[in-house]
Amino acid sequence: MSKESIRKITDAEEKAKEIVEAAKERAKALYAETEQKSKEDREQLEAETEQKLRQMLDEMRAQSEEILRRSSESAKKEAENMNKLAEFHMEEAVKAIVWGIKEQCQ
Repeated sequence: MSKESIRKITDAEEKAKEIVEAAKERAKALYAETEQKSKEDREQLEAETEQKLRQMLDEMRAQSEEILRRSSESAKKEAENMNKLAEFHMEEAVKAIVWGIKEQCQ
């Protein structure tokens, strides 16, 4: 083999080593870039999910408060009706007792 051929082979081997090293460095850079992008995407997704969940929780809380308010109003109205009915019957009961006592006294 001639010296020229050996030199070309050696040069080609050196060039191949440089290409392999450059490829390794590029792969490391791409991996780091992809890792950073994934981290940013995950953080954004977490923030969006947290915001949506907080909004849902606020909506559920408002609905619960509305249900409690309506239940309270309904219970209050029912209690008022029961009080009126009790007052009405109380008058009848008092009259019946008074008539009963009056009859016994005669």
